[in-house]
Amino acid sequence: MGKVQYIKNPRRILAVSLENSTEQLSQVIKDLTGNDPKSTASSASLAGTTHDLDLKTPYYTATVPIWLDLITTPSEWAHSFLSPEAKEVLEVLGGLIVVFAIPTTASSTETKELIREVGNVVRRGLGGWAWDGVGLGIGVGEVAHLDDLDVWDEACGNAGLEFVHVAPSAAAAAPDAKNEYGEKMGIARALEAIESNEWDSLDGDMAALGGSENEDELELDLESMDFGFDKEDFVGLRAAIWEARMERVWEDDDVP
Repeated sequence: MGKVQYIKNPRRILAVSLENSTEQLSQVIKDLTGNDPKSTASSASLAGTTHDLDLKTPYYTATVPIWLDLITTPSEWAHSFLSPEAKEVLEVLGGLIVVFAIPTTASSTETKELIREVGNVVRRGLGGWAWDGVGLGIGVGEVAHLDDLDVWDEACGNAGLEFVHVAPSAAAAAPDAKNEYGEKMGIARALEAIESNEWDSLDGDMAALGGSENEDELELDLESMDFGFDKEDFVGLRAAIWEARMERVWEDDDVP
């Protein structure tokens, strides 16, 4: 086996949920990363916080930042992410996760709208099936019958997302739990899908930064968008992209 690759500046994951599914989002992030996002958040809201996911496979290691956002109005959120100002953000995403509580009948319309609007961003903003990223729809909660999950499997599929059911019960949540086809389930399956994705370092091409070296021209107008992210998060992101670009230039110069 060849040398394990260390990915220094991997692409990012954006994980979102409705505001009323904050607990489910928090639990999924805790199960994935091993750390409770609520304990590290500087405010009462998870929106705008970043949490690291350490990935170690036989082929690569990487620490992938996960951005969290809470959505109030899915259509407005999607509109913001499909605006020209969000182009820089979308270009560095390697993963998009939507977390939702398996709803009661009363809340199913809102949840379907959330999944549909996230699908719009996947299709129109990320390139749909041509996108080389991982898209997951993680539904959290118990169901009376497994057939009750079909509607969410279909909704996520239509949105270009793989549906993953996370059941709170101990048996279903076990790391080695598998379905009738021998496939991993729950958080174990979500992590498997993430690990199988390509996390190669950020492109760093100047086109991804708006085609300019002028920092003033790289400014994201976050206040006019429905982002929960803190502005400093994107300043750091641009620095990471620029650093990756410069490292490639230096490496190319060293090649005889």
